[in-house]
Amino acid sequence: MASLNISNLPEEILCKIIEIVGADSFYYLGGILWAGKRGYALVHEPSVLRKCNVQPMVTFATCQICSGGRFGEFFISH
Repeated sequence: MASLNISNLPEEILCKIIEIVGADSFYYLGGILWAGKRGYALVHEPSVLRKCNVQPMVTFATCQICSGGRFGEFFISH
């Protein structure tokens, strides 16, 4: 499968895609976070974060929310 180059898409379109992907679960945003600086920055946009479902993080991984856990940085910075 050929790699998809989305570097020329406007930020509004990418933010909408990220919102739709993250609406089901924040877990699906991992690939976008690892894709590069632009993806990382767009995932952390306040408009995107408002739409993302963090319920699985809170209900299934509560031990990972502490300062030393996987999701500690997320809760500290947001």
